[in-house]
Amino acid sequence: MNQEHRRLAAIVFTDMVGYTTLAQSNESLALQLLERHNALLRSELGQHRGHEVKTIGDAFLLEFDSALEAVLCATKIQKAFREQNISAKQGEKMLLRIGIHVGGRDSPRRRRLW
Repeated sequence: MNQEHRRLAAIVFTDMVGYTTLAQSNESLALQLLERHNALLRSELGQHRGHEVKTIGDAFLLEFDSALEAVLCATKIQKAFREQNISAKQGEKMLLRIGIHVGGRDSPRRRRLW
């Protein structure tokens, strides 16, 4: 493939720790926490020029044109969850794993969907 059609992208994957177990034991609470999780992620995503590629249950696959924006967004998300957990009841604390990968991908003209 010609290099002029490639560009860098930062891919971010998030996952709520223990969500499946919580959903099996208390579905109502799990759905409440998931809604809070989704709203928080989407609000930060918009502030850092990210794009939501897809959601898979409690996980998000996100894309950024800038590795710096991806890291800043991930940092703000983790900080927001930490701040919410300070006042949350013991069973309502949310932990989130975030992974970031930076690499080349096809330009928008030749973009593949995940």
